[in-house]
Amino acid sequence: MTIGPDFDNVLSAAQAGAEWAFTVLYRDVNPPLLRYLGAQAPAAADDLAAETWLAVARQLGSFSGAEGAF
Repeated sequence: MTIGPDFDNVLSAAQAGAEWAFTVLYRDVNPPLLRYLGAQAPAAADDLAAETWLAVARQLGSFSGAEGAF
């Protein structure tokens, strides 16, 4: 699943504090993140994903780049 051509607009809105935009990012990235973490550390996948999203929330304003880099 990818956001596609709307990624820049979604990212900008999320960086400005729009809850809907952060939700779009979360819904796009969280499923593959959980699959990856589940393969690497099955017992800790949910906790690691939660920590990852906390870090994303803290550092979202400083991110610049394309969807693939996100």
